[in-house]
Amino acid sequence: MGFQTVYEVKELEIKLIDSDGKKFKLEYELSKEELEIKFKDEIGIMDPKTVVDRLTLTPDITEEELIDQVKRVLGINTFSELKIEVEFVNGKELEVNKDADKDKNDKDTDENADEDAMNKRL
Repeated sequence: MGFQTVYEVKELEIKLIDSDGKKFKLEYELSKEELEIKFKDEIGIMDPKTVVDRLTLTPDITEEELIDQVKRVLGINTFSELKIEVEFVNGKELEVNKDADKDKNDKDTDENADEDAMNKRL
């Protein structure tokens, strides 16, 4: 498994809508009896275990590191909506809720377009 140890993460939920509107959802739950993974995908990930195997989640991970890992593992650069919830075996929890992730160049372009539109109105 990609987690620091197989038993490091008790629960993981990832919900994502990419910039094209395609949805991805993964639910991972480790109990004493079994490991359960539920998976729904429209972005082209074939195997949920691959996602779990490629994530390196530890209790000291930051929100930005978590977002970067999920984007890298899913092979996306931007998203319109992202929700991640992680509960570690030691009780620590991390929750991320983000909307409309754009790369910096898109943001700068949007700001310049807004400024140009304002100048035209004056």
